Amino acid sequence: MADISSITLPNGDSYNFKDASARSSIPTKVSDLTNDTGFITGMTILSYGISTWADFLAAYNAKKVVYCRASSNANPATGSQTRLAFMAYVNSADSPTNVEFQYYRSVSSHSNTQQGDQTYVYKLDKTAGWTVTVRENYTKIAVNTGGLSGTWSNGTYTIANTKTTAADVGAIPAPGSPTSGDVLTYNGTSWEAAAPSASGLPAVTSSDNGKVLMVVNGVWAAAEIPNANGVGF
Repeated sequence: MADISSITLPNGDSYNFKDASARSSIPTKVSDLTNDTGFITGMTILSYGISTWADFLAAYNAKKVVYCRASSNANPATGSQTRLAFMAYVNSADSPTNVEFQYYRSVSSHSNTQQGDQTYVYKLDKTAGWTVTVRENYTKIAVNTGGLSGTWSNGTYTIANTKTTAADVGAIPAPGSPTSGDVLTYNGTSWEAAAPSASGLPAVTSSDNGKVLMVVNGVWAAAEIPNANGVGF
């Protein structure tokens, strides 16, 4: 078997593994190595309104992944900080002075009449500290609420100019000077009495007894039953 107690590296360095001093110089932990290529070394989670710029800078310079944790309260620093925002922006790779973390969620609000998304931007500035802004993008959805049609668009509900029920147009007033046989109709602004459409049933009297309803010249009319050779049907 070949002797492998020593090794010569391409750069000319030679190591004898039987030499105790040589064995002690061999790295045994990752931390013994120099991270000169920017490998991620760990993760740090900052707390909105609590962690400082120094906390961020220490983690950032140590090549760690940095997140921000915040709550859904009006003050994101209070309550249960269940939102975990990822680092989305740093203003300078070498000498940063502010950094932004983003938390995204899809939402459906206003009784499912408005859908879209919200992006919470948690910013940590070296001088000003923490701030938060919300970016919203909603898509309007046609809805019908209480008989009134409308749409939601970016937080504003617009009612269409339609009247669909008696409640929408107010109480139905008694029509003025109605005539026997009139029907109640809505003309777009008010209720009124009007004669039935000409396409309705024709007026008949007792003299029309025995007649049947037929279409004559494009309209309904009372007509006698035809006969064949004097034999009635």
